[in-house]
Amino acid sequence: MIDVSTGIFPTRGREVRMICRGYMVVLLLLLAGTTFAADTARYAFTVNSFDKSLVGYRLDANGMLRVDGHQPAPASSFPTAVGVHPSGRFVLVTTKSVGRIGVYRLDSGSGMLTQVPGSPFPSVGRSPFFIAFHPSGRYVYFVCRFDGILAFAFDPDSGALSPIDGMPYPSGKRTRSLVVHPSGRFLYASNAYSNTISAYAIDPATGKLAELDGEPFPAGDTFPIDTQLAALAKFPVSAGGVPYYVAVHPSGRFLYVTNWLSSSLSVFRIDPDSGALSLLDGFPQTTGINPYAVAVHPSGQFLYVTNWDDNALWGYRVDSASGGLTLVPGSPFAVGGAAPVAVTFDPSGQYAYVPNYHSNNVSVFDVDVTSGVLSLRDTVQTRSGPWSLALAPGQGAELPTARHVFGLSGKELVLLSQSTSDGKLKRLT
Repeated sequence: MIDVSTGIFPTRGREVRMICRGYMVVLLLLLAGTTFAADTARYAFTVNSFDKSLVGYRLDANGMLRVDGHQPAPASSFPTAVGVHPSGRFVLVTTKSVGRIGVYRLDSGSGMLTQVPGSPFPSVGRSPFFIAFHPSGRYVYFVCRFDGILAFAFDPDSGALSPIDGMPYPSGKRTRSLVVHPSGRFLYASNAYSNTISAYAIDPATGKLAELDGEPFPAGDTFPIDTQLAALAKFPVSAGGVPYYVAVHPSGRFLYVTNWLSSSLSVFRIDPDSGALSLLDGFPQTTGINPYAVAVHPSGQFLYVTNWDDNALWGYRVDSASGGLTLVPGSPFAVGGAAPVAVTFDPSGQYAYVPNYHSNNVSVFDVDVTSGVLSLRDTVQTRSGPWSLALAPGQGAELPTARHVFGLSGKELVLLSQSTSDGKLKRLT
């Protein structure tokens, strides 16, 4: 809607009735459409757990999301994660209640998704929950909360999944998330109920996993749990800080872990030869209440943590030499929703997208790529229980964008123009 204090008018491409600085806006008059360059058009997808849906969006030239339709999740079951293959040609979705993995072919011109032959594929493990691709695109890995790590070979032509020998690979209790090292040599997974990080070497020829020497590594926060409270929260006493989410710095030098129960963040140095983890001095470090996801900005200069009970993003500047973190000015940043569960950046790093599980919306932020400061631009309503968001490249024309509107000021009909830079309305007549 229009911000009555600033005159900002983000709604585009449809008839509206609203008040703006004394004008009754009644009709969008002129639409301006532009065409994206082949490498700049973008699509987005969310999985929505409560109504078992997969929602598609188109991103306009300013990074804003526009809902582009929805369809049932694979097997019409509880979806938990969505990921885009490195080629940009396929979208994968996990469903935890029936153990299925949906694979869709993405039409780069229209954003349409079509399940490939054989989809949804059986996961082989119980409750698949998270997706990570090998940089080569040849392999894809999934967390199963009750059965360890799944590994599949990925056919880049058909999108078919083939189980890799030896999987599922053992991990700790209630494995929650995983990440593949940028080099493609290592894989790390967080074990929420055993307070550890599992670590594996990846065979580049087969995609098979082999446990690293010294793994599992302590997650870093021992956080003593009251036995009575643990029973109420359904956490075992051994859970410690309950490590939830893992991310690797683009340089491959550091691993970041959110600790849900202890409201802290652990940072590890990664040995470039062995893949072994060593906790940095000064960590774990306190962050917001119940940190969930962690993501590194594409530049590697900043790191962001979503905090479930704070309804905020904590932003940090990353010291590329030491791995140390300092808060970004203005942090934490309110998300404009409830229970943020993920943060995803567009490739340029100018925009960030945060699905909010309880408020059923996605927050869209502008990112200052120099300071790391986030500015909440708007929230986009989606379907019930958004759990994960992924972006995909594409081609095609941008949806039409309103540039002029007619408005009523008393009995006078006026023409207003919308700025292409900041969205503000200016009277022309």
